[in-house]
Amino acid sequence: MTKCANCNHHHAAVEPQVCTLLNCTCDENSFKDSKSFEYYTSVIEQFETIHEKIKYLLDEIPAFRSLNNKQFIFAYWHYNNNFCPGMHLAIPTYHELADPETIRRCKQKVVEQNPHLKSDENLQSKKDAKKIAIEEWLIQ
Repeated sequence: MTKCANCNHHHAAVEPQVCTLLNCTCDENSFKDSKSFEYYTSVIEQFETIHEKIKYLLDEIPAFRSLNNKQFIFAYWHYNNNFCPGMHLAIPTYHELADPETIRRCKQKVVEQNPHLKSDENLQSKKDAKKIAIEEWLIQ
């Protein structure tokens, strides 16, 4: 994901000029100073542990903080192994992917140790409200 200098939000790494915001004024010049997918992957290669890599991703790409576990796992695989959902996996590639549960636990540990990396408070309140609504529905 790249961050736009005009609207200050993240765009997909594949097509950074494509924006889904209606009033966005992004163009290719908006991304000259932003970090690219290749930049993040080159930095991630320098870290040895999954824990370090996850902390870096959460620090550098705030949008990752609001991803659910499954989305975060795919994002981690994409940045660490250049894997995208739907790709044909050869056995050697499959064995290179970190275990999803390991990624989830490491993310949980990183967030516990670094409270500033928690997801957005508004998002958390929406998740809590949804959880309460489901519980109330189940009780009825």
